[in-house]
Amino acid sequence: MEKNKVPVISAILISKEEKNIEANFVIDTGNDEYLVLGKQFILNNKLENDTLIIQPKSVNTGLGGETIHKTGTIKNFGIGTIKIKNPLTIFSFDNDGFYSTFDGVLLGGRFFKSYKLIINYPKKYLALIE
Repeated sequence: MEKNKVPVISAILISKEEKNIEANFVIDTGNDEYLVLGKQFILNNKLENDTLIIQPKSVNTGLGGETIHKTGTIKNFGIGTIKIKNPLTIFSFDNDGFYSTFDGVLLGGRFFKSYKLIINYPKKYLALIE
């Protein structure tokens, strides 16, 4: 992904084992999920087993091909004054495609059911409103 082509928010993710991980959350309002952790992000931060897993590994097939993931929760994450406890999270374990090399967190459309997002691309301004 090229820099400055998509909105990104700096946030803190807190794992089950109380690891505070600063991360860039890529905003993707078209994604149906709440949070998606890329495989490289999971590996770099040693989160493979540091999660509150609620489902075993599953394989889905869509337009982008086969996806391998676990669905679970992290302890919480915070963006500014917004704190979210136990958000539903997809842990990607894809071997190919975008999520296989993604070293970040995707903030999906499910989050924006509760928050209003204002983006001003020309001025590079973004606001979240409760």
